[in-house]
Amino acid sequence: MKRTLSMLCVILVAMLVTACGGGGGGGGSSSPAAAGFSQTYTTSATAGELMTYSIDTSALTYSFTITKSSYGCEVSNAPCHSGSGTLTKNSDGTYTPSGSPSSKIHALQNGLLVGSVTMAFNGVSQTVPIVGVSNPITTAADLAGTFNFMSLQCAAKSYGLFTGCATYQGSATLGANGTFTTCSGDNISANVHTCTNTVSGTMTSLGGGIWQFQGTSPTLGATTNYLLAFSAPNGQKVAILDFNDATVFGYGQAILSTQVTTAASDLAGNYLWANDYGSSGVVTLNSNDTTSSGLTIAENSPWSGLATVTGGGNGTGYGMIAGNGVYVYRNPNIVGRAAYLELGLKIQ
Repeated sequence: MKRTLSMLCVILVAMLVTACGGGGGGGGSSSPAAAGFSQTYTTSATAGELMTYSIDTSALTYSFTITKSSYGCEVSNAPCHSGSGTLTKNSDGTYTPSGSPSSKIHALQNGLLVGSVTMAFNGVSQTVPIVGVSNPITTAADLAGTFNFMSLQCAAKSYGLFTGCATYQGSATLGANGTFTTCSGDNISANVHTCTNTVSGTMTSLGGGIWQFQGTSPTLGATTNYLLAFSAPNGQKVAILDFNDATVFGYGQAILSTQVTTAASDLAGNYLWANDYGSSGVVTLNSNDTTSSGLTIAENSPWSGLATVTGGGNGTGYGMIAGNGVYVYRNPNIVGRAAYLELGLKIQ
């Protein structure tokens, strides 16, 4: 796998969460759908696409347009360039888009969007997770901090199939001077740490809250990796990375979130989740560090802000806090799904 950033995959807004549906369903009561609003989100798809995604919860419509792509989808006449349709409002506060009838979308006004989108890659329709922000950070000073990350990275273009791909976790520093350093596999803020891989580079504003993210050491990478970030109401920052880099990062997505120490009592609730294998659902995170899908969570392990997740017969997985109300979960031990990555957002 190219240099495992190696940062990952998503985001934030409303009450920290750690891990994970684990591909499980879940129950529990959910709050009703929010009052109607219209919002456009700058959005990243796990396949490595950057798009604008608009949702109108009053008119029950949605649309998206690919702006940067690994697969030529930014070209206006490409079959994968754009999509639109109607929304069905669900009792749990989520919406089902007509173009992805087995998926759900949850959107927070002036905040975050998490869900799935179906796109045609190389002539084949694939459903992939998406995460977007409505008010991205626009200055390097506001980006600065120490982050945890999880990532999905593919050595070659995956066309949404995620073959030859793997997930990673680690930490990173983003500097107010527009530089970054990543540490794969360990906590970069620890007095003693052992990184399995380190990449340094620069972040350059492209306007509109989109940043070029280029590795410069130990290898010069492509200029086609993009970062967008958001500040959560609790002060935590979340960044989304969209990888299109055959030299350093590969192809895929990463999510970073500023490091915080978690407490289960603050995280309990119901969460919409979507994974990179086309499934979605709702999972409940209980105040005793268990989930409705039969998993057990060891918080702040292997370091602050991450969680080690066991149970469910799938070996050990890992979760990450990604801002208020969002989590990221990876499990490299699921048979036939070594690149399993899951994104979730608390249903308000």
